Amino acid sequence: MYKNKAKLVVTTKLHCAIPCLGMGIPVILTLENIDYRFSWVEKLLPIYTEWNTIDWSAPHYNTVETAKKLLLDIYRLRINSLLGKKGIEREQEEKIKEIDAFYSDRERKDYNSGKRDIIARILSEIPQKNPKILIWGAGRTGNLLYEILKNHFPYVEIIGFVDTYKRGEFKNLPILKPEQIKKETIDYIFLCSLPGQVDAKNKMMMELGLALGKDYQEIYFENPGFSGMY
Repeated sequence: MYKNKAKLVVTTKLHCAIPCLGMGIPVILTLENIDYRFSWVEKLLPIYTEWNTIDWSAPHYNTVETAKKLLLDIYRLRINSLLGKKGIEREQEEKIKEIDAFYSDRERKDYNSGKRDIIARILSEIPQKNPKILIWGAGRTGNLLYEILKNHFPYVEIIGFVDTYKRGEFKNLPILKPEQIKKETIDYIFLCSLPGQVDAKNKMMMELGLALGKDYQEIYFENPGFSGMY
């Protein structure tokens, strides 16, 4: 459909923008928050966070053709290597360095600034100076939240993760079962697990007597309209 009908595509989706880019279809990528998943795309096309700054003229895709050629060269060499061709290791190494240098040479945005602002607003309402935080959900959103807290809010003490099914450690911190949570040892909980949100909220509200906003907050970065505030 993109290839046969699209004259211009305006999207927030990586998996929509990249095929259009590859096919030479003019594409406008606009996001409220630029996270690390989009970082490499900056080399290939502008990413807009303000609607009134968009350049609606057709973009040029010369850099895309450069990337295509490099990637095709790398995969050609890998296929030949699998087929047993000898003496191409050095060429493979050089091509990989070349594609790495290609993507690294770019102007970098302030990644996750929108999500960072959300976290800052929540933390500003926690009365404790160095709050002890639990992250409920040892998955993608929990990992992203952990990185934001560690990199931008070093005064926060992350004491662990909570997950019903995972065991052991995550980010070198213990993964607790819900029944191991002790109210007196924590100041705040970030609930990041969409699949486990119902059980988690029942545990926090019914068993621990925690209140939304005051003691915990729901953070679903990838599904901001699904539930909760963020």
